[in-house]
Amino acid sequence: MSTKKPTPEPTPPSDPAAERALLGALLIEPSKLLDIDPPLAKGDFSLARNGELYAVLGELGDRARCDLVTVGERVRAGGLDWTAAELVKLMADTPTGVHAPYYASIVRAKAVLRRLYYAGPKIIQLALAPDAEAEEAGQKARALVDAALGQESDTALLTWRASLAWYFDLLDRRAKEQQAPTTPLTFPWKALQHFIPRLRPGTVAVVAAGSGVGKTVFAECCAEEWARAGFEAAFFHFELAHEIMLDRRMARRAGVGIATLEGGEDAGIEAAREASTLMSEWPGGVVYVHCPGWTMQRVVNKARLLASRGRLDVVIVDYLQKARLQETVRGLTPAQMRGQDVEALKVLAEELGLVVLLASQLNRESVTATHKTRHQIRDTGEADEKANIVITLDREILEQDLGAIGLKGELSPTVKVRVDKNTLGRTGETRLVLAGPHFDLKDVASQATS
Repeated sequence: MSTKKPTPEPTPPSDPAAERALLGALLIEPSKLLDIDPPLAKGDFSLARNGELYAVLGELGDRARCDLVTVGERVRAGGLDWTAAELVKLMADTPTGVHAPYYASIVRAKAVLRRLYYAGPKIIQLALAPDAEAEEAGQKARALVDAALGQESDTALLTWRASLAWYFDLLDRRAKEQQAPTTPLTFPWKALQHFIPRLRPGTVAVVAAGSGVGKTVFAECCAEEWARAGFEAAFFHFELAHEIMLDRRMARRAGVGIATLEGGEDAGIEAAREASTLMSEWPGGVVYVHCPGWTMQRVVNKARLLASRGRLDVVIVDYLQKARLQETVRGLTPAQMRGQDVEALKVLAEELGLVVLLASQLNRESVTATHKTRHQIRDTGEADEKANIVITLDREILEQDLGAIGLKGELSPTVKVRVDKNTLGRTGETRLVLAGPHFDLKDVASQATS
């Protein structure tokens, strides 16, 4: 009498070897974490201990201190189930860190299949329910599948009926905001608020100027005022080191010159302490990312990583032409490649609901132009097409000795601000004043004109 062997129970899809290879690759080359897009989550790993180690690597990021010793210390501090010998073996079993994104794609795909595996019985229960109705059961099943697919699902799709419900939800949210109003994200100067009362999520705003005119100061002032209003910003600066950025910030906030701060004078130290106390009480904040030599894609990946770790409202990039062009892109002109950089930021803004403020250099021909326009942005004719808002800055050269205001040949402290493109409002010109020693931009009494 023959006996039929029982059919083995199916097991949830997983690939522990790919998970280990990914962890080993990131231990060897932590910077590859930036190339994993979209980022993975702890729950994407089939083994909890693997997910916990990945989370540790994600917290340390691509910083130089993300080495085996640092990871080991963090693992021990968190009481994770990993020994130093196991960490060493992960690295020994992985020949290189180059293939980390490929390993991550395997882990992500298995995670999607695993979620679908667990969603299957729930969908069966919906179909077998005694009072099941096809339309309702189908909607619930579709929701389960969409949740299982996660970031792989088609979030761009909005059907006609769904769009009606979505829009009325939006109106409800707006009505609630009116009952308990929140601070809108807007430029910190009344002169610009005249043209742009609010910056909506998904907006890309370009501020363009010649060298030394004040586009970095413009971006710095925006970052700090937005933090004071309760927003979270990531400031990517290609050129200025952290020390210089923070000296400029303190000169602005404490109202003292950088020379006083660098000299360690008592007055400067006291003013800095008072300003620091005030800044520590702001409800928002700024993450500074010094990124010399980075490509724009790396900036975008880092922004996604920061967003995945917590709230992020604004991404500021200073500035476009300092980003290293992608060497792997062939057959494109530098202008086209710059256009791709702006497009990557536009996609980031729209997908994550962020505001992106992008500083940009004007071309040499703009120096002699009476009016600075978006068509004079250096290296690209696409930035003005992709951006929702384009603002140009200009300062005249002083032609005479004006005593305390400035000397012949200096740039005027008056900044001509031109809203050259605004897809949701007015365009026109206004004025701000630059306090050079304090790296600060302020409103002036004159009215904006359009």
